[in-house]
Amino acid sequence: MSAADPNRYAGPAEAALLRDDIAAEEGVLQTVEARRAAVRSALHDAEQRLRAAQEEAESARAILAQIDAREAQAQQNILRARGLLHPVRRLPYDVLSAVFLAWNDEVKFDNERVGARYAVQLVPFLAASVCRRWRSAALDTPMLWTTLELPFDAAEDRPLPWATYVECIVTRSKSLGLAIVVDTAVPQETPITDTFIDALLLVSRRWRTLEVERTSSTSLPDSSAFRRLVSCHDVPILESLKLCMPEGDQPALLVVLPQSAPRLLALSLEFELYDKGFEISDLGCIARSMPNLRKLNLSLPTRILGDPEIITFSRLHSLEIFGLEDTISRSLRCPMLEELEISCIQGSGAARVFAQFVESALSPAYRLRKLVFRACTLRTTIANALEPLRNIEEIIVYSSTVRDGFFQTLSAPTATGEWHVPRLFRFHVLKGDHISWTDRPCDVVALQELVRARETASRSGGSNAPSALTDVKRGEYDIHAQQ
Repeated sequence: MSAADPNRYAGPAEAALLRDDIAAEEGVLQTVEARRAAVRSALHDAEQRLRAAQEEAESARAILAQIDAREAQAQQNILRARGLLHPVRRLPYDVLSAVFLAWNDEVKFDNERVGARYAVQLVPFLAASVCRRWRSAALDTPMLWTTLELPFDAAEDRPLPWATYVECIVTRSKSLGLAIVVDTAVPQETPITDTFIDALLLVSRRWRTLEVERTSSTSLPDSSAFRRLVSCHDVPILESLKLCMPEGDQPALLVVLPQSAPRLLALSLEFELYDKGFEISDLGCIARSMPNLRKLNLSLPTRILGDPEIITFSRLHSLEIFGLEDTISRSLRCPMLEELEISCIQGSGAARVFAQFVESALSPAYRLRKLVFRACTLRTTIANALEPLRNIEEIIVYSSTVRDGFFQTLSAPTATGEWHVPRLFRFHVLKGDHISWTDRPCDVVALQELVRARETASRSGGSNAPSALTDVKRGEYDIHAQQ
């Protein structure tokens, strides 16, 4: 069917229909125009109301900003007024100094616990930057400025600020003893390192404690800097020495330092990266040149060279040893030892070495009161090795596996009726956050049975009765609370 020709003239019938359509559409147009006028009027009214609302909102925002500013000013005024009335402003300088020192001690404790070192050196500077009065009190407290921590790698990157820091510590501490912590890890030796070493050596007579360590895993210890520090002969008040021995330096080098350090009481030596081995005779030299040592920490390498020889630390009260092996266990004699920490006892061979150490090093007095195991496996053989240690009062176990046989041995008397470690009252089994009880098992039921057995025996009142375990923990839980 073809489309209609738009150029034609409509016929009578079609014209009538078209006229009706035109009339209808014209009526629609009138209706649309009326609606358009109404909508435009409504839109105009709405826009007027919107502009009025926007102006009202802007006015409200301005008023709110004024209120906020007034509130902040009032809070600042109140804070200032309360600050002026705070009792700390009436504290005498000596009390304020005691507060600073307590703060410093707390930060040191936290750093030792979490392993961070940066905050200790900031405490005196933070205290001195609060206000003029605090600054005056901090500068008049020489004890606050007695810790000097110097990382060589950072000092080489920014020598001027670190030189200023060293000068501040040396000057503001007056003539008090200094706690020196030096990190000798550097990519390479430079003249800047020598400059800082010279500055430390100038105050060597004020060294109270000296730690020469290496915290970087990518840099080697500066052997030259290490030798210059350790070979210092003028350290009359040195009480504690901690050294991370760089490879290539013989431990016998240490004997030159204590000759001028009559007050040296604590020594810590780390040889974990000492690949060439450790001569047992060097430990003998240390014992002979440091007869007054009260505390010794040894992190030994895997290779111990030389035959066993009797090495006596006659006044040693505390010993921490990592890497206990046969030569060491048969050589050491510590008759006055009261605290012992042993790390990494694994396997039956290590248990035999530990038993040999107990028999050789601690006899005949067996004065040991506190025993700490770290990263060990405790089994029946270890418990049997404790039989001579009748004065032990505390056993602390860190990140270790404790077999049921260890608990069972301590839960019953021997064939002669004697109990192992009869004075034991504290037994803690702790682990690191990254270690699960699956990795380091310790059966809580076996531990509870140990507590019950010793408590029952203690109530008998016999001559051989052991003390009750009154302080027992497994992780963060108190075993007594779960009985």
